[in-house]
Amino acid sequence: MNFNDVMEKAREMRAAASERANELRKDVVRLDEVDLSGKRIGSVDGGLLKKSYHPFDVVITRALGVVYTYGEKFSVSYYPSKFPKRDIEFYIGDEFKFFSNITRVKKEIKTSLELVDKFDLDALIVDGSIVPHPSLRPKESSVLYENYEEIIGYYKQLYGKCKSKGCLLAGVVKDSKSSHYFKEFRDTFVLSFALKGGERTKSFKYNETNLSDAPQKDEIFSMYIRPNGKSRPIRIDFLGQENELRTANLVYTLSKFSSVGIPNIILECDKRVKLSDADISMLEKKMMSVLPNVRLRRNGHLF
Repeated sequence: MNFNDVMEKAREMRAAASERANELRKDVVRLDEVDLSGKRIGSVDGGLLKKSYHPFDVVITRALGVVYTYGEKFSVSYYPSKFPKRDIEFYIGDEFKFFSNITRVKKEIKTSLELVDKFDLDALIVDGSIVPHPSLRPKESSVLYENYEEIIGYYKQLYGKCKSKGCLLAGVVKDSKSSHYFKEFRDTFVLSFALKGGERTKSFKYNETNLSDAPQKDEIFSMYIRPNGKSRPIRIDFLGQENELRTANLVYTLSKFSSVGIPNIILECDKRVKLSDADISMLEKKMMSVLPNVRLRRNGHLF
């Protein structure tokens, strides 16, 4: 396929997506702005760095909760602190990818539980889905499977705690690759033509193939919203179909003036918790003072 072929394919895709978009317009719902006065909104995100060394692998994680309180005076709270400490773990084994992801998610979900406990939240809106991703699940024979089951238990606790406290629970998936409506297209591509700013789809059951171990499977739903005309549609996964209208309008209100169409509280969380290469470089220098041959050959540029 040459450049001209690619351009022709792109034009065909655009035309086909526009046609499919017309089929979805009949089910489009208009979003309404909500009054945030007196609301307390929370978000949690995690940072992860990982690197393999000669004697072991290293994972650096941290998690942060941010709370926006809307009252006579707007205020921001951070949990456990504005600059949370880094946790460092060593790993020896052949499932480093699973170990690092499980370590990160465990940190995030435990911080979410603590945030809901400590603050009287109206909503907890996180970056990414509220469902554990299938790629997180190791084989049942794995030594890490028990750690995975522990995480599933934490998800169950979070769902239950949010329900009992009347706290909306939702996840914002920025670049969804799902194909709920048409198998030949990703949803967000078609919905870029179907949805105008301030519009959303109706809710639908969350993708069943990703729910194998998720607790309360029948209560997880998804929908797409387009907060403004400059942003792409985002997928919202949320707990309890009865919360569809409240969740949609709240996320819309928090996102409508964002240039990227994502709630600012999520962006604030990401900015504060992100780890940099300098974090692992500093650790590496300290380790090399004790273990001169700690780096792998490929990291030492020996050949």
